[in-house]
Formats: sequence, structure tokens, C-alpha cells
Amino acid sequence: MKYCLWHGEEYGEECLGCLYDQQEQPFEDVLKDLHAIADKTLTREVTMKTQDQLDREWFERTIAIDTQAGASYDQVTAEIQAISDWYDKTPSIINEQTVTMYHCFSNECHDQAKWLTKKHNVKIELVTGQPYLTLEEMSADIRQGILKITTDNTNHPIMFLEDTIALRIWHDLTHYEIQANFGFYGEVRTYEAQCLHVETSWRNQVYLQHVLYCDIVGQVANGLVHRVFPEQKVFTLYSRSN
Repeated sequence: MKYCLWHGEEYGEECLGCLYDQQEQPFEDVLKDLHAIADKTLTREVTMKTQDQLDREWFERTIAIDTQAGASYDQVTAEIQAISDWYDKTPSIINEQTVTMYHCFSNECHDQAKWLTKKHNVKIELVTGQPYLTLEEMSADIRQGILKITTDNTNHPIMFLEDTIALRIWHDLTHYEIQANFGFYGEVRTYEAQCLHVETSWRNQVYLQHVLYCDIVGQVANGLVHRVFPEQKVFTLYSRSN
């Protein structure tokens, strides 16, 4: 019997209700409680601060990292604004191309996350809220064999909860490998490193790199401008000119 990663049950023949590539085993221990978590209302205890205030502080810290590293405030904000404007004005379209593209991307996320968790020998701990404010905090946990991944803001037009978790594992462990900070340029460096990862993938690299740009660079820039986690959108190929 095989295990359907997406429906959480065993099947004898090919699972006709699932468009994803089937996995021989469930994704490590990370997915054991995902379906239970998805069915619960996730809450975070915050003392005297709303979630909006915490989000605003987090995004403001992100810009501060780049300016403290030597980039001019005007340069950083101009680049961020241009990308955010593209993200805002481009419609989110669900069609055959985007569904195929994001299914391809989701499977790649699981493969990369599985490889990196094994490489760094880390156990994934699912949490609510922002688990790390700095690269140094995250690196200290990883060296102890733990990586905390937030389940906040996981609503996506195509990707399932476990896909987003896998993307975040891949992304954060790439931050750790290249020691890229949590500033905007650190996010861009991490995106570029992930693009290098997929150069050896058998999947469509154009699809993979396009989604990485949209879901990392696009979302981060949009969040920095609006000071809130952005609406997750799916964009057709070649929807950006920058």
C-alpha cells in the first residue's frame, strides 16, 4: 500500500482525486499533525499588542536591516515599491497553466524540504506567530537540531497547508545555509539561492523560478509596502517584466 500525502489515507491504485505526484512515504514527521492543526483555530497569545502591530514592527525591522547594512533608505524603498506595485496590479489567475505550475512547484518544495531537513538533521516544530526575529536566533535553533515553522498566513489559492510548510522549510534552511539575513536583500539572496537549487531539478525550471519570485520576492515587497502579510496570489508565466 502507498500513502497519499495529500488526502491522508492509504490507497491501492493511483489516487484519481489527487493531481499531485504521489509520495511513497508521508513527509517526515512534519505532516503527522498537519490535518489536525488545519482543523483547529490557531490563536496566539499577545500581551498588549495586536497582530497588526506585531506585523508592522516585523516589516519595519526588515527595512532597517538593509539600511543598517549600508543600503540607502531611498534605494531600498524604491526597489520594494516597484515590485509591490507589480504585485498589486497583476491579477491572480487560476487556469490550467497556473494550476500545473503550482502543482509542479509544490512537489519540488517537498523534495527540497525533505533533502535539507535530512542534510541538517533538524526536527520541524510547527508554531503560530513569528518564531524568529533574526537569522541568529534561527541559526541557534538549527544548530540544536530544531527549526520552528509558523502555520500563520497559509491560505493559498492552489497550494495546500503542507505545501506551504514545505516551502517555508526549504526557504528558511536556505537562509541558514547562505547566512542571509531577514532584510529585503537577504530575502532576494535566498530566492536566488533557491533558484540555483532547482537548476538540478528534473521539473520545469522556468515554472519553479517564476513561482519562487512571486511567492518570495513579490510577497515580501508587497508586505513591506502595506505593512501586513499580503494576499497570496498566483500569476501566469511572463506576467512580470522586471
